[in-house]
Amino acid sequence: MPDLERKLGERVLVGATYFETDFRNLIQTAYLPTYATNVNVGRAVAYGAESFVSVKLTDTLSARVDYTNTVTKDEVANQELLRRPRHKVSLTGIWTPLPNLTLTGTLISIGSFVDGNRDFSVTRLKNPSLTLVNLSANYACSETTTLFARIDNLFDQRYQNPTGFLGPGLAVYGGVRLTSF
Repeated sequence: MPDLERKLGERVLVGATYFETDFRNLIQTAYLPTYATNVNVGRAVAYGAESFVSVKLTDTLSARVDYTNTVTKDEVANQELLRRPRHKVSLTGIWTPLPNLTLTGTLISIGSFVDGNRDFSVTRLKNPSLTLVNLSANYACSETTTLFARIDNLFDQRYQNPTGFLGPGLAVYGGVRLTSF
């Protein structure tokens, strides 16, 4: 897997990774008219690239964009593998308005992918793309104590991943993180 990471000046970092996996004897679910069963996919492949750009906009504000493109193929059936999105992108902003306070916002977008429905009546369907927004705040009280708060799925986006299983809705977390070193 070739991996490349380079600084472009003092404020920009870029990186890319190519990956390829050849599967032999991959076990996957096959959806038949009245039931589902596990089958052995004799040969399959997954390959693609991941890349990122990280920019330090100011001393207190930075941003990062990550993108993954994945191609999958059941080489026996000549079909795309189930539950593997072709595109995934995330955009993260990090702001440190005070020396001990860090605020982070992340937008995650996952492209559509092939799946089978839960009652097995449709063997291959397209699960729609989804976009989520997550926020977090961390305040370092000392070297060993941090207060944190996090909001996942800020806009309570309804999605299924995999098809037939509802993803988590809006969730709010908070607490104290203690470390010994």
